[in-house]
Amino acid sequence: MIQSRNLRFYTRDLGLRFVKKTVNFDDPSTYHFYFGDETGHPGTILTFFPWMNATAGQRGVGEASQTAFRVPCARSATGRTGSSRREFRIRRRRSVLAKPPCFHDQDGMALALVGIANAENEPSWSNGDVPSEHAIRGFQGVTLAARQRAEDGGDPDRCLWLPRGCP
Repeated sequence: MIQSRNLRFYTRDLGLRFVKKTVNFDDPSTYHFYFGDETGHPGTILTFFPWMNATAGQRGVGEASQTAFRVPCARSATGRTGSSRREFRIRRRRSVLAKPPCFHDQDGMALALVGIANAENEPSWSNGDVPSEHAIRGFQGVTLAARQRAEDGGDPDRCLWLPRGCP
């Protein structure tokens, strides 16, 4: 069931807190899941409508093509493991503009864990599946699929990485 897959991945594997479940106003038969930190601080909430039997969307211009979360820097090239024993790579940021390496959730959404210096001093949430020292601290940035006009001399299809703090 898509609802349980979505819930399991984001809570057990990534260690996010299941903040709340509501129903979609336009379609009361559809749930709306909210994931975030312990108290649901702004900048930590990721939401989904886990529709049953939905056709997979098409990737393209105008979508968020990758969501990156901030985590403490790893002291070595170790990963972090949730209760499913799935391992994720954490990479330190070498450049603020470099797009981080990614992995995908069960529905193909591109995600990344970005090691940030001193993130261990930020509040964290631990559900026991992911230790607090490895817990996600919030969003680091998003990559948007954009189209640049050919007359501007740019590549007509490109991605734009917007790190945390960019306008």
